[in-house]
Amino acid sequence: MKLRPLLLSTVLLIGATALAGAQAAEPSAPAKDDPLTAPRTKWWRDGKYGMFIQAIFEFLLIALALFLVIKGINKLKRPPPPAPSSA
Repeated sequence: MKLRPLLLSTVLLIGATALAGAQAAEPSAPAKDDPLTAPRTKWWRDGKYGMFIQAIFEFLLIALALFLVIKGINKLKRPPPPAPSSA
């Protein structure tokens, strides 16, 4: 149970250090591969993240349905007959 306060204090220390460094540095120009301005993240800035979330939801729904179908098929299989005992 003593791990939780240690972990929390470590996270807070790292976060405070990162914030102090971020406030001290003033960027002169955006980075070349800045996630907020890069072309690869334009779909997110344009508000198409809903389509992304919907695609994830549909994938999980199809995966669940497939899992349940396969589980049902496996339940229908008969168990193998017991081996004859040679006594």
